Amino acid sequence: MKKLFFILLAFTIICSCITGCKKRTPDSTDLSSYSFVNADWERTTDSCTETIYFSDDGECGYFCACGNPVNDDDLCEGYSYDPDTATIYYDFYETTKDTVTRVKVISCSDDTLVLDFDGDRRTFKKVSDEGDSYTDSLTYEGKNYLLLEYNQDIFFYDLAYSVDYEEDENLPLDHDKWDLVYRDGDIFILDTQAEEAISFYADDSNYTWSVIVYPDDSEDEYSIPLTLSDSDVDYIYKMDYMERDRTLAFEDIEVFATLAKTSSDGLIQATVSLAAKDGEWFWRSEIIDDTADGWPEYVFPLPESISAQINNNLQ
Repeated sequence: MKKLFFILLAFTIICSCITGCKKRTPDSTDLSSYSFVNADWERTTDSCTETIYFSDDGECGYFCACGNPVNDDDLCEGYSYDPDTATIYYDFYETTKDTVTRVKVISCSDDTLVLDFDGDRRTFKKVSDEGDSYTDSLTYEGKNYLLLEYNQDIFFYDLAYSVDYEEDENLPLDHDKWDLVYRDGDIFILDTQAEEAISFYADDSNYTWSVIVYPDDSEDEYSIPLTLSDSDVDYIYKMDYMERDRTLAFEDIEVFATLAKTSSDGLIQATVSLAAKDGEWFWRSEIIDDTADGWPEYVFPLPESISAQINNNLQ
């Protein structure tokens, strides 16, 4: 009888251990009812800005501004939550040594989330969803800097000159007017100058236009200055919303180029890809038509006034 008792006891312990490995949140639990769910939370460290999120469908992510996962979070397939212990349980495809699988929710308010990662307490701020001009910030040499942003349009923005920097390193930029810091591809400006600077870089009158042409391999690229009317500029900004019904096979493109606008202080350059066939110039969108042979790209024609300027100055 005593032997049977110990067998039953051992069986009960084994079942309890198996049950303990399952998700703590039942499938029927509505995760959206918890305040830390369905929001992006950020914190700025000495080297980077980190973002963490938890969705009500059980998905989660934790990554830095450069896009790399924090710790081993690229191995995480989801999470569950135990409201009784206020503990988040990560579910990993695979784990490595010292991987944190349980995170304690210390507190969560309208704008602040405090999490405990196995004794390491980290404080996050909610990312605004109300379209604020800037949400990211960093501290450099005791000063507060805000992310310098521009208008959202079809252009890709970048620095107009190359910058050498080590990953996650703050790098001050030499500028006659602004106090700027460069990090991970982003420009940050002293908070007291942010409003004026954002207004300056959002104003198209503070930019010059050009086309950078890329000939065949035997020739160097060169730049063609452009003079654009207000209607030309307005047309360019509307291209992203116009219906594209033209395709251009990659092998049919005769000339590749870049339409660029550069700030008058030489700091910012915004670019978009162009292509030409039979003297007609097109904006090359990123939409690909995979239903036709040759993987042609959707294109949209530029105004004749712009095409003529480019063609008249081709070398």
